[in-house]
Amino acid sequence: MALTRITSLGLADGAISVEDIGDGAIHTAKLADSAVHTAKIANDAVTPDKIDETGSFTIAELTISGTSALQVPTGTEAQRPAAPTNGLLRFNTTAGKLEIYNTAKVKWESAGAGGGASAGMAYFASSF
Repeated sequence: MALTRITSLGLADGAISVEDIGDGAIHTAKLADSAVHTAKIANDAVTPDKIDETGSFTIAELTISGTSALQVPTGTEAQRPAAPTNGLLRFNTTAGKLEIYNTAKVKWESAGAGGGASAGMAYFASSF
């Protein structure tokens, strides 16, 4: 008979390991809303070998919801990335402005209204 409910009271610490779970055995459709919390992610579950050499990972589509705020990287002009790529977004603490890197113009541009931003950049910033 298949088990229908296992509670933490019925399991000893370390009783089930990653090796004990078959590939594809757990699907998002099988998880109840709020079933997985950061408190349930073990220390060292995300390791450097799962992240590329730049410290990046790729998400095909990202949805951010809520009513709080999004924290973008911040820093001075001297702290800008050494080899920027198109579309990088950061808050420039030297100028006090949100900025985006434009490879076509090979420069950082203001991402908000004013400060010489193009109409496209002003629209981009206002569509957050």
